[in-house]
Amino acid sequence: MAREGTTARRASNTVKVSFQPFDVDFHPTAHLLSVSFISGVVQLFDVDPATLQFESKWKKRGHTDSCRAARFAANGRFVVSAAADKSIVVRDVETGERVSKVMGAHSEGINRLACWGDSCVASGDDSGTVKLWDLRQDGSAINSTASVQVASDYLTDIRPLPSCNRLLTSSGDGSMAVVDLATNRVVAHTDSTDDDLLSVVAVKSDSKVVCGSQSGLLYFFNMSGAERDNDRFRGHGGSVDAILPLDDDTLLTACSDGLIRVLSVFPNRFLDVVGSHTDAAVEALALSHDQKLLVSAGHDQKIKAWDIDGILDEEEEGEEGGEAEEEERQEEENEAGEGGNDVRTNGKDSAELGSAAAAVAAASAAVDEDAGGGTGEEGQAGGDEEQKKAGRNKGDCKGSDSDSDRGGGGRGGDSDSSDDDGGKGGRKRRRSPNRRGNFKARGCAMADFFRDIE
Repeated sequence: MAREGTTARRASNTVKVSFQPFDVDFHPTAHLLSVSFISGVVQLFDVDPATLQFESKWKKRGHTDSCRAARFAANGRFVVSAAADKSIVVRDVETGERVSKVMGAHSEGINRLACWGDSCVASGDDSGTVKLWDLRQDGSAINSTASVQVASDYLTDIRPLPSCNRLLTSSGDGSMAVVDLATNRVVAHTDSTDDDLLSVVAVKSDSKVVCGSQSGLLYFFNMSGAERDNDRFRGHGGSVDAILPLDDDTLLTACSDGLIRVLSVFPNRFLDVVGSHTDAAVEALALSHDQKLLVSAGHDQKIKAWDIDGILDEEEEGEEGGEAEEEERQEEENEAGEGGNDVRTNGKDSAELGSAAAAVAAASAAVDEDAGGGTGEEGQAGGDEEQKKAGRNKGDCKGSDSDSDRGGGGRGGDSDSSDDDGGKGGRKRRRSPNRRGNFKARGCAMADFFRDIE
């Protein structure tokens, strides 16, 4: 990876699809990629790490509304999908055939899924409810084991923490919650940040929680005892819709300004830019099991595969080089008698912030729109433009003319055909009413809870 202040140009390939993708996920042991679409379709691709080409394995439409989430079961045998029509579908990875379905799994549309352990599945909906499910080994049934109200608005992300048997959630009401999977209770809940929290991830051996937000801020929660770290991290040019950990100190972020960034945490700074979806928000990210491939899905109706093999080694080399340059600069300033006039912002050197901003700006200007090959759905004229606008606004597309006019997809019942017309309900993005911006725990002291899980 190039150092701060320079532009990374990593190999990539693009597949153009007919409908906006909502979610992407890699198989736990193979380069198989599941994609969910606004049309209600789930599609499986095989992504070649050498050529970055997409090969479509199967494509099924089992939802009557937009499919907002599709995740591989932890055993790798099934793809679990959930939709705005409140249903959950389990499919065989090899054939794409449906092995089980739950109609009315939630009382509201389902936004997010998470799978972990031998058979654990969690789903989150528009009302702020998380449901826990047990998936049988043969996939023939998925049974609800608990229902937990974690927020007052739609769930935006769910992140399991198997090391401490907890579940992290983020919500459009601006809060982050922690669910104890042993008792199925909310054991810690932050007050609203007055900023929709859209993504959540744990770093530093699960001692820190990072949340991406509608405003572009990253919020840091300190799980060693403090309710929140002193600083929020600024610098994204739009909402942070997805976060993935590369390792315990490095994150990938997907932003509505179209850029995929690399940043370190503690110290918090931008390191580089992987690439861009030109003039379109990046909705979702997926990282392969071997960390050779990164896939991004955008509102430009494109899915991109990026070669990031060795990115962590390059990042470490860049950091070492950057530290040497910083030491040299400090020595020069000291010799010139200027060493005591260091201007700092939120604990970060202003030169460092400037170079990171320069890297982002340079990448935004330099990254051309990719037009690679691959096997996918071909673009359509006319109604697609309305769909793109609806996608960018991230509104609930349920009942919109642009989707209902697409023909045979409507609410005509469950179908396993590969026809991907129809979807109606996009993932919600709405502002919450003004709330206090503190982070007090409700019902228990966050400090006590976080000590318990260390």
